[in-house]
Amino acid sequence: MRVISSLLIGAILGVAAVLLHAFLPPVGVIIAILGSATGIWSIGRHWGKRSLKTIAAVIWFGVVTKASTPSVNEEYLVMGNTAGELLLNVGLAAIIVAIAFEV
Repeated sequence: MRVISSLLIGAILGVAAVLLHAFLPPVGVIIAILGSATGIWSIGRHWGKRSLKTIAAVIWFGVVTKASTPSVNEEYLVMGNTAGELLLNVGLAAIIVAIAFEV
């Protein structure tokens, strides 16, 4: 049950980050990155396992990466602009730091 919850939380955090990063450019990216890192950190804090944080982070990265690739109509949810690049690079770094913190 914890693994399924970790999968769902990772997916929800990823979707929220994708939708928030384009909202009000500097503030939306900051909220998306901090929210994602805090969500991943809180999984470990709640259940006490680093493996569950890693599962959620992999799902988060999968959602964000899928959103940055073209879909059927060549649409991108995460563009290659500054906000999109910050979400991918800084967001992944923040999540790795959140995984590294002890529970």
